[in-house]
Amino acid sequence: MQKSIEIVIPDSHEMNISHIISIGSESLFAVNRDYYNGKGERLTYDTCTNMKLFCSFIASNYVAAQRLRLDPDYLKLGNVG
Repeated sequence: MQKSIEIVIPDSHEMNISHIISIGSESLFAVNRDYYNGKGERLTYDTCTNMKLFCSFIASNYVAAQRLRLDPDYLKLGNVG
């Protein structure tokens, strides 16, 4: 019989949130031009809701999320929170 070993990834929640912010901001940038050129009526309600959500983030949120995603040592230094 094999034993299972639990592996804990430290700060995985913070990295997950930073990934969501990054992907959402990049998606917003890709769809934003079509939305404001009058093609917004072709977007689904889910897309419009996500656009409104990610419009609430500012550029510094995106930069902080990228720092978390790309620099694991940043988490080790206690800079989160």
